[in-house]
Amino acid sequence: LQAYLRDTASSLLALGAQALNEGLPVDDAAPYHAGLAIGTVRIIEALPRHASHRQVYLPVDRLMQAQVDPHDIVAGTATEQLRNLLRQMALEARAHLQEALAHLSSVPKSSRRVFLPLAMVGRALDRIEAQDYDPFAPQSASRLRLLTSMWFKARAFDRL
Repeated sequence: LQAYLRDTASSLLALGAQALNEGLPVDDAAPYHAGLAIGTVRIIEALPRHASHRQVYLPVDRLMQAQVDPHDIVAGTATEQLRNLLRQMALEARAHLQEALAHLSSVPKSSRRVFLPLAMVGRALDRIEAQDYDPFAPQSASRLRLLTSMWFKARAFDRL
């Protein structure tokens, strides 16, 4: 999963940061960790949609290690093993989020807006790590809350 996210989400963030930095390269640490954090959250949040199409994009080795039956995922059953696996993945994503935020100050100001999706990752991880988290329950997201969070984070990025 990490190799996939590095080659997709992290690469897109690095390319966006470079484009906003007038084509000059940007340190790879922030895009790498941000891509892993954002990508992991997106895969977890897309689990119900993928399951409804009979697709599971969680790593097979992690599923086997956690004793998660892919048939349960496709059936939309949130077993305790699945919740534990998702919490473990969320903990790893949170570590990458913290690393990305730590490296953000080394990113040129002109490129920092590429990392605005990080503003929502922390909240999503809080939700995923909760004991009562059900990955198949519908999530209602307020657009106003999203816009407000993004606005505040954009201002914070400018002050770094």
